[in-house]
Amino acid sequence: MRESLISYNHFAQHTIQALTKISDVKINLALKGSLFLANEQTLRSANLIEPIFDNLRLDKRSNLLDRIPSNRFQVQRKELLRRDDLEENETYESLTTKSLSATIFEQIVECMLLIGECNEASETSIGKPIFKITTSFWNSAWNLQRLIATNKDYLEKVVLCLYQIVYEGAGEDNLRFLEYVNVDEANVVFILKHFRNKWLIHDVDHGKNSKIQKSFTERKEALQWLGLEKTPTRLDDFVTLNSRLLIKLKEFLTLLLERVSVFPKE
Repeated sequence: MRESLISYNHFAQHTIQALTKISDVKINLALKGSLFLANEQTLRSANLIEPIFDNLRLDKRSNLLDRIPSNRFQVQRKELLRRDDLEENETYESLTTKSLSATIFEQIVECMLLIGECNEASETSIGKPIFKITTSFWNSAWNLQRLIATNKDYLEKVVLCLYQIVYEGAGEDNLRFLEYVNVDEANVVFILKHFRNKWLIHDVDHGKNSKIQKSFTERKEALQWLGLEKTPTRLDDFVTLNSRLLIKLKEFLTLLLERVSVFPKE
């Protein structure tokens, strides 16, 4: 949290300095908008994670991610600088519609809240949660709010965070959500696993040619399922992929919540 606040402080100082030197109205509106988004998101993130410190039992065996430089605020600023429709007195909600990266922040919050609701429903129905809340889980959730997939390196971090939350957090070798949804309905989770294992973390170019080609084919099919028409190569492509993953994850979690909320028959 301290590092996130330092990152916000540096971003705010740089943006305010720019505002004192630049007289262009369009640029100033974008800078003000990016600062407003950063301020609101920092407050929302802090409010979301504060209760964890009262309840979280630290798991010292957790495999925490390395420290990852935050890039959300900078990407949001770039997106707003490209807009021609910014106005004075923009609200947080209106700015969010004009920055896909800001929309991604809201998508992350929605998914985290759904995970909490799934756990509460599961604990009510059968007395145990679906997703195990560990230090690693919250470390990944916190990093997700700070990161935007703008290239392959940042996509790797985003995918690893999501993988740790919804795959490892759900049991890994014995996925608890499969009691309520089938493999096809949980496709986004297995796509995260495929991206991690066959694209971003491990080198796919090893083994038999048939397996290598199968991995490439599965990657292409996964990207098409997410609505992409080509392999991501530019910043906008990666940001779009980031958002599409979260859209599919929200759909999966919404379905899971509906299923797990139903009391088991006696």
